[in-house]
Amino acid sequence: FAAASVAVGLTVIVRLLGKGEAWRRVAPFAVVAPYAVWMGTSADAVFAAFGVWGVVGVALSSRSTVRGSRWLFGLLGGLALGCSVFLSYGMAAFLIIPGLVLLGAPSIPWRARMQSIVATAVGGFAVVALFAVFRFWWFDGLATTRFFYWKGTAKFRPWGYFFVANLANIVIASGPAVLGGLGVVLAGGFRHARAGLRGVLRTSGRVWLMPVGALVAMMAANVSQLSKGETERIWLPFFVFLVPLAAALGHTLWTRRSWIAVQVATALVLQTGLLSKW
Repeated sequence: FAAASVAVGLTVIVRLLGKGEAWRRVAPFAVVAPYAVWMGTSADAVFAAFGVWGVVGVALSSRSTVRGSRWLFGLLGGLALGCSVFLSYGMAAFLIIPGLVLLGAPSIPWRARMQSIVATAVGGFAVVALFAVFRFWWFDGLATTRFFYWKGTAKFRPWGYFFVANLANIVIASGPAVLGGLGVVLAGGFRHARAGLRGVLRTSGRVWLMPVGALVAMMAANVSQLSKGETERIWLPFFVFLVPLAAALGHTLWTRRSWIAVQVATALVLQTGLLSKW
């Protein structure tokens, strides 16, 4: 159920933050992304669900014109994000995504934006306080996990190799459509595209901030050396927010249906040809 809700949550976020029919273009790719192979077999799908619905709360808060609703959605989003950090230490880097969503909203009055930020922070710290009451301090847990990680698995995984392998995992798990969409954005549009980079950003609203946040979060996790392998599942919460890049494809290369078919074919190849214990 949690894995299935991720695609719904992402579509809701794009509907709230995007412009026009952006959410319609993103929705199919949210369902057929190759990383779905691991969504149904890994507990990280649950972590992804908490992260996605936390961002839904943040997006609802930032879009609300009623102060009470702004606080309510911010608190709920903060609670979900706070829980996600205690489900997986890697989710600390995930907080970059909702942070960019809140801070990168120039059309929202500063006072309203601050209310959303404070409400989200209160919700998140409420979770931290609850764990502290039961004598669990997040930083102590992280330090202990890091100690045993370096005493065990990390010793047998050279960082230089996995630094590159982790980046390869991003491409494989996200699929050709996301890579193609990233190419369109970086290149400013192909010859047959009417809009270049500025057009993509202008028509997508704040949606473009989510892939930026996901990429920054994954690079931070990569540089930390706490992510050595297994990122096809560990980084599931981040992969989800790369999907909106596929919306930039439009009809510049193939039709969207063709790209969806490519995503499905990639997932099937991974499922049938890759031996994974996840």
